[in-house]
This record gives sequence, structure tokens and C-alpha cells, in this order.
Amino acid sequence: MVQTPIDAWSKIVVIDFETTGLKAGYQPVSIAILELSDDLQELARYVSLLNPGIPIDRRASEIHGIIIDDVVDEPSLDTYLRVILSDRYRDQRLLVIGHNVEYDLQLFRPYCGTITELCTKKLAEALFPNLRSFSLDSVSDFLGIPATNRHSAIADAVLTHKAVIQMADRSQMSLNELVAAQFVISADTPMRFGKHRGLPIKDLPFDYVQWLVRKLEPKDHRLREALRQVHGI
Repeated sequence: MVQTPIDAWSKIVVIDFETTGLKAGYQPVSIAILELSDDLQELARYVSLLNPGIPIDRRASEIHGIIIDDVVDEPSLDTYLRVILSDRYRDQRLLVIGHNVEYDLQLFRPYCGTITELCTKKLAEALFPNLRSFSLDSVSDFLGIPATNRHSAIADAVLTHKAVIQMADRSQMSLNELVAAQFVISADTPMRFGKHRGLPIKDLPFDYVQWLVRKLEPKDHRLREALRQVHGI
């Protein structure tokens, strides 16, 4: 892997949560944090069950195996990060790595200083655009990484850690370059949603592109700009 200067971030972490479900207002039932060196070697790990303070959706429990009785005596996320871990991320410049990391950051961000995100799902979409799925299982399988005990926070964090190492090695990119690469959308990038899912954006019908450019949400501004550039809008 091409190394990034060690002063780019004060801490590099991989995070993963298991939660009460996918509905708005979801809360964590377990957390895993891996702290990494600038060359992505593990320095420390912090793992805990968490009391979410709300019921756990049955379907979520079926996935991660955690029920409310398992966590009733566990700390809340606030207690764990602010008290048990002594607010160790509050004033840090963090590179936060995760698979679909924005989901985890909705829980983690309030306890952090400044954050740079590195989403291994987005990175895989940019580096390996022809994969049929970009789930953590699918990306790991493509990279030749065996997956064990999936859907526990620590297992998913370890798998994400291995995946980002593999992607860095295969691409020969520095961490800064990986951060930039996750947002690259080219003419050959396939659509990830809609009736033309899987079709390279250069081959999308022009009337559909015109409609889509008007309908995309602000968070999809990179796709909007790529569509405009590729189709000359």
C-alpha cells in the first residue's frame, strides 16, 4: 500500500454497530472500534454490548442474535464513549472507515471531532464497478476474504478492515487517494438503482438522464454532475 503521511489524521478507526433495526431513531446494541496505524495495522480494539434504551426489532434480533435481555445491564452508547472510553474521540481528526459508513456515523458522529469518511461500499463501487452486489459479504468474497460470524459488530469491523487493506493493495493508492476514489463516477459506472440498474451511465437513454438530473436529491450531487458531463447536459 502507498502510505499516507501520518499527520493527515490523528486517529484512523474502523467502526461497526449492530442496532435495534433500520427504522428512523434506531439505536445501537453493540459497537466495535478498531484503531489503526497509518499503514492500516490494528493498534487497539474496543468492543461492547450496549443498552439501546428502546425495544429491539424482532427482525434485527434474528440477524445479529442480540435480544433486550442481553443488554439490559450494559452501558448506553453515551456512557461507553464518554465515560468508559473517556471521550477519546472528541477532539480528534478522524478518518472513519466503515461499510455503508454513513449509517454508523449517524450514531458515532456526535462523539467525534472532525471526520473524514471512507466507505468501503462506495470504494468498491468505484474500484470494481461490475460487481453484481456491493454488500460486505459480496465485496469480501470478491477480494478472497473468508467471512466468519457475520452480523456481529466485531466480525463486521474486522472484515471491513481486511477489505480496505485489500483494496489499498490492489489499487496501490494512498489513504488520501482512496478517500478521493470512493466518489469517482465515470462513464462506465453502472447505475445502482432504478429501471436501468446495471447499465453504464454513458448508455442511459437521454430522456431518462434529463428526468433523473431533475429528480436526484442534493446528496447525489456527484452522480448529477457525472450525468451532466457524460451526456453534455
